[in-house]
Amino acid sequence: MKVFLLIISLFSINISFSQLISGDLVQSGRQLITETDFTIKGTKEGVVVYDLSVDLKGNVTSAVLVGAMTTIKSTPTQMDVKSYVTKLKFVAGNGYPKFHHATIKITVIV
Repeated sequence: MKVFLLIISLFSINISFSQLISGDLVQSGRQLITETDFTIKGTKEGVVVYDLSVDLKGNVTSAVLVGAMTTIKSTPTQMDVKSYVTKLKFVAGNGYPKFHHATIKITVIV
């Protein structure tokens, strides 16, 4: 029973750290190919939220900061997160819009 609770706890921690929040990309079920835990190390804890645009090949072509949902105000940290999210890769396919959008939340940990 203890092992079961440990597994459930670890799973819920991973989900709570960060996620793809919303957008057409999420609604259509387009999968993220890049393995990630949606966390990045920084000097202060908080979250950084970006609006992503993904092309037909699955590459992130644009990342725009969503300031209203972001708790980290450090520009260097925001740029580190932007670099992190622009390297993400999604499933490619012609059945998707030319530019698919999603909002992604990255948790910054110390």
